[in-house]
Amino acid sequence: MQRARLLPGDARGVQLADRPVEDDERGLDDGALLQQEVHQAPVPQAHGAQAARELPEPSHGSQPLLRQHDGPEDGLDAQERERVPVRDMLVHGHGRDPEPFSQRPHGELPQSLVADERDSGLHHEVPRETWRTPARAPGTGRLGAHALNHTRLGTWRTAGVTLKGVAGFAASQPSRPAQTHGATMSTSTGADFDLTSESFFANPFPTFERLRTQAPVYFFEPYQSFIITRGADIEVVTKNPRFSSQRATEMFAGMGLLGEDAASKEMLANWSRLTFFQDAPRHTLLRQLIMKGFTPAALERFRPRLAALVERALVKGRSQGEMDVVADFAEPIAINAIAELFALPEADRSRFVRWAKDLLKPAGAGVNTDDARNSLRQTSHEMFAYLRDIVEKRRAAPGDDLISQLIAGEDGNPQLAGEAVIQSFQMIGAGFVTSTNQLTNTVLALLKHPEALSALRADRGLVRGAIEESLRHEPAVLSINRLCKEDTELSGTLIPKGRFVYAMVASANRDPSMFPDPDRFDITRTSNRQMTFGVGAHYCPGASLVRLEVEEALRALLEFPRWEFVDRPYNYQGSNFQDRGPSSLHVRFPRS
Repeated sequence: MQRARLLPGDARGVQLADRPVEDDERGLDDGALLQQEVHQAPVPQAHGAQAARELPEPSHGSQPLLRQHDGPEDGLDAQERERVPVRDMLVHGHGRDPEPFSQRPHGELPQSLVADERDSGLHHEVPRETWRTPARAPGTGRLGAHALNHTRLGTWRTAGVTLKGVAGFAASQPSRPAQTHGATMSTSTGADFDLTSESFFANPFPTFERLRTQAPVYFFEPYQSFIITRGADIEVVTKNPRFSSQRATEMFAGMGLLGEDAASKEMLANWSRLTFFQDAPRHTLLRQLIMKGFTPAALERFRPRLAALVERALVKGRSQGEMDVVADFAEPIAINAIAELFALPEADRSRFVRWAKDLLKPAGAGVNTDDARNSLRQTSHEMFAYLRDIVEKRRAAPGDDLISQLIAGEDGNPQLAGEAVIQSFQMIGAGFVTSTNQLTNTVLALLKHPEALSALRADRGLVRGAIEESLRHEPAVLSINRLCKEDTELSGTLIPKGRFVYAMVASANRDPSMFPDPDRFDITRTSNRQMTFGVGAHYCPGASLVRLEVEEALRALLEFPRWEFVDRPYNYQGSNFQDRGPSSLHVRFPRS
């Protein structure tokens, strides 16, 4: 038996054990530290009442495809982040939590702890005698502090989170009893929690509250996957390499999209190269290529053009005093913004709307028929063929658009050959739906909270606070999914190798251990580290663009003295574990 002294860090890192830990650091209000034993032993079997039933073979069912959650931490472009040592990102909370760490002195890490500065994290020796971990009573303080040692065996206990793994444990036996370690196994046939109905997507938060309390790591049998709802656990899933983004083949298998025909092979070959299906070091290389077009300076230069696009989208609202926020306003802004950045011909933009919607349909209902599968393959083929053609034209006559920048980035680097086409597909397809939903959700949130809308009218300086609170309270994204690569015990529940996990970031946004009074919509909230755009290395590259679009849209809409619901129902038809937003939202703008 060996002992490891683990200190609170985040789910990918470590911190100095000899540095005093202040009571409020990472929300540990009692400041208690506890040495935690690490047992060099297999995961113990559950006994008696805790013995779990046999889990069926992994079968991933309906899996989201397009996803926008890729990129560096918020506030750092790819090149800047590459220059920041991993220890600084973790000790200072770079990107996710700049306060209070950035204001606190810290010592130098021992030389043996200097990590490889790739976003794969801790590929280094961690002396077991140097680390310790916090302990606190359940329900106290804020979760989100994790120190995870990537040794091949052991248990990591953090503030309310236990991550346990045994490398290669029964790796050839994907179907076996799930096990527990001092906790009740959270499994179900799917009858206990409604996770697929329209009423759930309209208001998933009561269900998330029950899950956080009763089954925070929950096996959802209809999807043959685990649902993760606590913020602290979600940080582990999104940052620890045991939960991998390399999942395209497994996802396609679960959807019945694998095949020996040319169309199936082509689709898998293309999609497998998308950035959000990559782990480091490949992910790092692609992230550097993508982020060149999303720097703060580049987006600020785009602001005047975006403002003009917003005004164009408001024509119907101004002339008729009423509009569908989705079809008349949010969708035109979203598609035209991304199309302008990529210099896509205006005549072709409606095709991209159709393609993006078609590619995202399987995320909710699944691909259950041959016709649906063939349609998905055909849409993917058409969009890739179009982009190959436009990339070749842009290669011959480059401009200052994002496609030209991707071409320039791939030239001279054989590892990046063909990526201009692949990554354009990802950014155009994923960016459209996320932007549309978040813009709509923000308008809806303000309509539901007229006191906040009044405060915003009185003080336009609250616009950015309103955007962040809408991202937290009414996010366009419900979850991020990962594939479990090794048997891993998370907060008392074993997640077998080969299972998908859905990290419900929308639930983390309402976790009371992360946000005070989380169900209150408060545009003056000062600490708002919402997870809507992801956490860690796969932070959404288009996050700043979405924020900019919503900001310009709100500034234009606030010129109307009143907003009112039109007496037409809005619904969440088409929402899914990945994307959430009304399919329509009719709003009236009375003149007086």
